[in-house]
Amino acid sequence: MQIYGKELMQIKKLDFGKINTELAAFARSGDSSINSEYLEISKKNLEEIVSRDSEYVTNKTVEFLPLNRLNSQNEKKEISKAIENVIESGQYTSGPNTLILEDTISSIYGKNYSCVGVASGTAALEISLRAMNIENGDEVILPVNSFAATENAVMSVGAIPVFANIDESFNISPNEIQKLRTKKTKAVIPVCLYGSITNLAEVYLASKKFDLKVVVDAAQCFGIKEITSFADIIALSFNPFKNLGASGKAGAIVFGKDKLLKRKLREISYHGFDPEIKNMKSRDWGYNLKIDNIQSSVVVAKMPFFRINAIKRAYFAQKYIHFLSEIDSDIFDMPLFSNQHTWHLFPLLVKKGLRDKFIDFMKNNGIGTDIFYPILSCNYNTQLADRASKHNNFKKSVELHDLLVNLPIYNHFSLEEQSKVFSAMSDFISMHE
Repeated sequence: MQIYGKELMQIKKLDFGKINTELAAFARSGDSSINSEYLEISKKNLEEIVSRDSEYVTNKTVEFLPLNRLNSQNEKKEISKAIENVIESGQYTSGPNTLILEDTISSIYGKNYSCVGVASGTAALEISLRAMNIENGDEVILPVNSFAATENAVMSVGAIPVFANIDESFNISPNEIQKLRTKKTKAVIPVCLYGSITNLAEVYLASKKFDLKVVVDAAQCFGIKEITSFADIIALSFNPFKNLGASGKAGAIVFGKDKLLKRKLREISYHGFDPEIKNMKSRDWGYNLKIDNIQSSVVVAKMPFFRINAIKRAYFAQKYIHFLSEIDSDIFDMPLFSNQHTWHLFPLLVKKGLRDKFIDFMKNNGIGTDIFYPILSCNYNTQLADRASKHNNFKKSVELHDLLVNLPIYNHFSLEEQSKVFSAMSDFISMHE
């Protein structure tokens, strides 16, 4: 399905490094007819697509993430058709769309990779850890600033989460691996937070020095093929808020071509049943966490839109970066960015103790911001957090997190909305410099 004709190239050719590099030139250029050798789209045509898809009403405020604009009108039509077909078939849980989704995802990550669809990103982590033989009493190193699902997945298999500090990329600091490793450590879960794979290669190499399994939480960076070089197994999420979202909870696991592992993942994800024989258990127990056919159908229906949505996000991100470099303010700073980035969120550092004032100022000017995630794992009201704080000093992570704010960016954000963000930020600078 060619929604945008020539402008929508095959998804398997998606290269985020090239996209971000070339869209940086787009953002800097005042020439609306600039052409990109890789993207095969002009800046003018790209901005026309952005405007057409955004559906922004000019008298509205700039929301951080308006739920009624998670999908474009074209996406909604394809989703409706997909769901209607499932309703007609009656195949709500098991059905053909799951295999189509798995094959499509496998093709994105490469011919040497397989995929198993599961019920959520959290399920992808839980099942992956089980399949990697992580069990009761084992320790798993993970960043202190991830969503609670990451640590919950570790605890669901009886293992112990060991929180690691982050650096200026907001991803796990590679030197934490050697520092935190013990005889009980069996795995590391790097999290590609906000869509960035910064530090992933370094964390992988540091982990492999001690023969640790690396399960990458890639819930926010679907589509970056390079992750496969730095992971034993990859957990994906298709939560509706993600760059490629279902209409409910959904996820997937990506791994190298391994028939035994694939069988194991399917058994664990569905009651321990033999994948080839109906209701015949071949494993003592398993979860009820396979992906539903109806959610698979939605993700399959949205897949043809993913490339252009990824390009739009990257363009908005590069415009933010260009704006921040042009204003050259000592109030705002950017985290360390890898060129391989899906821009699930756009993180910003607000210095000089002005973060909370900035958030209030933007809100008073009708612009939504947010903090993902507002509370670090070491600051939860839990016994786990208390124990973690006694064994590691998270001062650097806390100080960095206290500077964080996320600016609006999503698939159907508009140029007009981003201009309003720029204007408000400029006003804030004028007031505080």
